[in-house]
Amino acid sequence: IRPLAEVYHFLLPDFIEERITVFLRNLGEPLTLVNDILQGEDERATVTFGRFVTNSTVGLAGIFDVATDAGLPRHTE
Repeated sequence: IRPLAEVYHFLLPDFIEERITVFLRNLGEPLTLVNDILQGEDERATVTFGRFVTNSTVGLAGIFDVATDAGLPRHTE
C-alpha cells in the first residue's frame, strides 16, 4: 500500500489532500455522536451533532471544517 500512498501524495496538491482528510473526518462524526450518546456525554454529543450539521451544510458536504472556526471543537472517542 505504500507505493499507492506515495503516488497519492505525489499527484495531489496539499490543498486537495486536506479537503479529502476533512471530508473523511466529517463522515466519522456520526460514529463519534453515537459514542457520546452511549457514554451519556450530552454536551459533547450536542457539539458533535452541531459539527456534523455545520460542516455538512456550510462546509460544502464536509470538505471544509467551518465548525471549528465557529467554536465547535473536534474530538474523537
